[in-house]
Amino acid sequence: RSARYLRDLSNDFLFMRQVEDQGLQLPQEICRLEELFAEMVILFAESAQARGISFSGNWPQAEALCLAHAPALRVVLSSLLDNAIKYSDPDTVVTLNLRESDGAVHIEIDDQGRGIADEEMERIFDRFFRGEVTADKVPGSGLGLYMARVLVEAMGGSIQARRGKGGGTCMEIQLLAPVGDRP
Repeated sequence: RSARYLRDLSNDFLFMRQVEDQGLQLPQEICRLEELFAEMVILFAESAQARGISFSGNWPQAEALCLAHAPALRVVLSSLLDNAIKYSDPDTVVTLNLRESDGAVHIEIDDQGRGIADEEMERIFDRFFRGEVTADKVPGSGLGLYMARVLVEAMGGSIQARRGKGGGTCMEIQLLAPVGDRP
């Protein structure tokens, strides 16, 4: 499973570069979020468990749908969950929430880490940006959140960061909810 994940991640990174370079809008399809959330929790269970981190959340078990490009959404959620685990304090909880309002689906990933300094909040989606507090302590390239922003925007959505409920960081993705027979 890990080898397949790394292969897919490499392919997705190349895909993201193509989206970025050509300014593509990604084709939309109806995605079942409960299946995608379950897949992500299984994928990151081992790394979370190694740090004593558990997952909790509030998401419907049936018919939680959004319009997205499934492979791109997997890359985005993988990047956000990986960060949430890396930057959370040991023995804490990463919360995944899902809600719908005004024709949009809001996906929230909330960690209980140190959080992001207010002066860095606007820059975290910049290519190669690493926060000053964690740059030397946590390995990374500074590309994960940049890739997430590029892909979410190519799906017609938005992404933002804010102070989380537990003092860490909450990442929120907003995507369109399907309406009627719209693909």
